[in-house]
Amino acid sequence: PFKNGKGVKKGAVNRAVSNAFIRAGSVVSSHDLRHIAACLLLEKGMDITVMSALLGHSSIKVAMDF
Repeated sequence: PFKNGKGVKKGAVNRAVSNAFIRAGSVVSSHDLRHIAACLLLEKGMDITVMSALLGHSSIKVAMDF
């Protein structure tokens, strides 16, 4: 949280990341980064249920797509 005790809203982070990618001329999206991170965690041996919870998936079935 910030000094005022409030956190950052997901939409604000997504917009900032997307804008940074556009300025850099990148074709990678914030969702692509999320997918890459999930794949790397699994490759390094993280349990899929832990990774799923870390990413906030509603079900393990969502994580199974990785």
